[in-house]
Amino acid sequence: MLTAFTNTPHLIGQRPNGLPRLANYFFALFISLATISKSVSGAEPGMPGDFQKVPMTRRMYSNSKGYFQGNHKTTFKKLFEAGGSFWLNNNKTAESAIDYALSEQSLVIYAPDDYDGGPGWGAYLYTSPNATGRLPNNYKEIMRKHKLIYVAANGTQNGSGLLRRMALTLDALATARSMYTIDPQRVIISGLSGGGTVATTLGLMCPELFIGLVNHSSQYYLTNVPGNTHSEHFSYLNGYLKDSGVRKMTGDLAKFKCRWAFVTGDRDKNYQQMLGVADNWKSLGLDARLFNQPQMGHTLANPEYLDQMLTWIEERRDQDAVKELQALKKQRQMNLLLASCKRILSSAPAYQEQFKEATKLMEQFKELAEKKAQHLLQDTPDVKAMIHLDSQWPQLPSTPALKTKINESGEKYAEKILAEDPVSLKTLKQYLSYFGEYACAAPVKDEFNRKGEEMLKKMAENPPDTNKLISFVHYWHDMPCAESVKKDLGALGERELSALASEQPVLEKHIRHFITKWTGFPVAEKAMEELEKLADEKLNHIEEITREDVKKFQLEAFISQYKGTRAAKRALIEHRQIR
Repeated sequence: MLTAFTNTPHLIGQRPNGLPRLANYFFALFISLATISKSVSGAEPGMPGDFQKVPMTRRMYSNSKGYFQGNHKTTFKKLFEAGGSFWLNNNKTAESAIDYALSEQSLVIYAPDDYDGGPGWGAYLYTSPNATGRLPNNYKEIMRKHKLIYVAANGTQNGSGLLRRMALTLDALATARSMYTIDPQRVIISGLSGGGTVATTLGLMCPELFIGLVNHSSQYYLTNVPGNTHSEHFSYLNGYLKDSGVRKMTGDLAKFKCRWAFVTGDRDKNYQQMLGVADNWKSLGLDARLFNQPQMGHTLANPEYLDQMLTWIEERRDQDAVKELQALKKQRQMNLLLASCKRILSSAPAYQEQFKEATKLMEQFKELAEKKAQHLLQDTPDVKAMIHLDSQWPQLPSTPALKTKINESGEKYAEKILAEDPVSLKTLKQYLSYFGEYACAAPVKDEFNRKGEEMLKKMAENPPDTNKLISFVHYWHDMPCAESVKKDLGALGERELSALASEQPVLEKHIRHFITKWTGFPVAEKAMEELEKLADEKLNHIEEITREDVKKFQLEAFISQYKGTRAAKRALIEHRQIR
C-alpha cells in the first residue's frame, strides 16, 4: 500500500480523462485497507488470528473478594490499602479499586496460525504501560515457536491504578481461557516498566496461576539490600511486611517452582536500579535470573532475548519430562512410554528437549511396529492384531500391505454375514466396530443403513417419543439414515438447553444428563460449554478458601465431579501445589 502512495504524483492535477484512473486508484486503496483490516481482526476469537479489541466476558473470580482471598492475598490486600493512591488510585478499598464494568473492557489476543485447539498451548499474559496491549510484530514468531497465545488487557496504562490494572490482566486471562485451550501449567506473566510492576506483583500474589515471569525494564526488590540505595525505593513490600514476613512469603512461593526472569540493558533508564534485583530474589530462595541485553533501552527485550527467557523458564520442567521418559524406558514400561511420547509430541513446543527425546523414542517404536507388521503379514492373518497396529501406526512402510490384508479378510467376512437370512443387526454393528474405517465395509454399511431406514418407517407408523428418536441417532450415528432425524431434533435440543440454562440455579447433574442424552448432536457441545461455565464459577469459590486443608478437600471433590472439563485440569494443578 505504501508503494501505491509513493508512485502516484502523476494523479495530482490530472485532466478529466484521468478520472477513471483516479477512481480505480481509490477503489484499490479501499480494497487494500479492507484486506489489512481483515488480517488484523482475523476470523473470530477462538481461532488463529490477531484480535485487537476482544470483548472481556469473564472475571477471574466470581466477586471482588475472591481477588484477595487465599495464600498470601490477604496480606497483599493490606499492603494495597496501606499504600493508598499508588495502588488504589484514589479508591478507599481494594474491592472498590477493581469495581469496573466488565462490558466496557477489552483485550488483545494473538493466536499463531498453527493454533489448532489441541493440548499444550500456553499463554503469554502481558501488562502494558500504555492504553493498548498490542503485540509487537517481531514477537509473533516467538509466540509460534513456544506455542504461546498472547493475551493482554487494553486500558492498563500507567497512572490508571496498579490494582485495577492487575484485575484487568487476570480478567483478560479468564476471558482468553474461555475461548482457547490454554494449559494451566504453561502460563507466563509479563510486563514492561510500570506494567512490569503489575506483572511482578501478580506473580507474587497468585503463584498458582503462573510458571514464570518475564519482567522488562522494571526494578522490583523484595527487601532492602545493604549497600544498594535503589532497593529501599523499589522494595514495594518494605514498610508493610517485616523481613521475616517477606521470607515466610518467599518460602511458600518457592514451592511453586516459578522462574523469575528480569531483563534490562545499558541504555535502560532503570539499568543501575535493576542490576541487583535477581540476586535479591535468589537470596530469598527464589529461582531468579537477570538477562543483560546489550544496548537495550527502556523498552521490551528483543525477540532473541525473549526466546532465551521463555526457554529458561520452562527448562527445568522440560528436563524433568526427559528424565521421566528415560525412567519409563529403563523400567520397560512401554505402554506408558508410548502414551507419554504421543502426549509430548502433541503438546510440547518442538524446540524443547522432551520433544526431541520423544521424537527419537517414537522412531524406535516405529521400527518395532514395522517389524511386527512384517511378522503379521508373513504369519497366519491375525486380523484384530492387524487392525490394532494399523490404528496405532497409520503410516508404516507396511501400511498399504496391511490394509490390503485387512480388506481381504473383511470382504470374506462381509460376504458371510450378508448371506445370512435374516441378517443380524447386532452382527452388522459388531462388524462395523472392527472394519468400519476400511473399504471392505461399504456393503455392510449399505445394509446397516437400509435396516435403519426400515426402522424409521416402522417408527413413523406410530410417531415415537423424542427419547426413542435420540436412541436411534445414537445407534445409527454417522449413517445417512440418522442425518434427517438429527436435523428434526436439533431445534428441540436447542430449546431444551435454553430452558435448562435459565434455571436458577443451574445444576451440574442436569447439564450432565443433557449431554449424555444429546451425545452426537451439535447441541451437546453447547451444553459442554455451559458445564464449563458452571465449573469455572464453582472453582472460583473454592479458590477463595483460605484454609488449605479445607481447600484441598474441596478441590478433590471438584476434580471428581467435573472430570473432563478444563476447570478440573486447573483444579488438579492447584491441588498438587497444596502441601
